[in-house]
Amino acid sequence: VRSDRQGHGLGRALLAALSGVEASGRWNAAETVRRAAERLNRRGLLLVLSDFYDDEDATFNELKRAARMGHEVVLFQMMSREEVEFPYRRDFEFADLETGRIVSVNAGLARREYTDAVAAFLERCRRRAGSEGFQYSLIVTDTPPAHGLRNFLLARQR
Repeated sequence: VRSDRQGHGLGRALLAALSGVEASGRWNAAETVRRAAERLNRRGLLLVLSDFYDDEDATFNELKRAARMGHEVVLFQMMSREEVEFPYRRDFEFADLETGRIVSVNAGLARREYTDAVAAFLERCRRRAGSEGFQYSLIVTDTPPAHGLRNFLLARQR
């Protein structure tokens, strides 16, 4: 993404580029981070938008490696409101969108254990990011990701 000398066009260009991106299939988070960091010819800004479910340790190792290469690392953890709050109360069947696997759950019985586990996971990701000096934001998907990214870019301009 190119911008004018003062960087004023960077935010608009980045948001425009991201607006056409659609999630699909599986991805290898650690490998993708590694390749992205290596493709930057000089110190750069590495923005990672993910739920960070995939191979957490390997992914954070590659993020640390990118930072050692001189890149600024910014993490946007993307989660749906349902993933965070688990509003379900009765029996449900959940389908894994990546594998197609179906899981039957009594949501009322599973709710507390699930929400505790998700809260611990989010806190672990936030702390890991902080301990490595990465900027971190949780973006709940009922808020457009462009808002979180826009807020980040505006804060950088200040």
